[in-house]
Amino acid sequence: MLNNKGFVASVILYSITAVVVVVLLLILAVDRAGINNTGNMVEDIKKQVSGF
Repeated sequence: MLNNKGFVASVILYSITAVVVVVLLLILAVDRAGINNTGNMVEDIKKQVSGF
């Protein structure tokens, strides 16, 4: 009986860890996309201001 409880506990812990990793990766991907968009906007504004 103790073996089954240990197995269930480890499965739950690994599942929570996997979900946290996926969420962190999604947050980092969204943040990176925002940084890239900001950089592109800055370049576009520089081109518009300089007249090109």
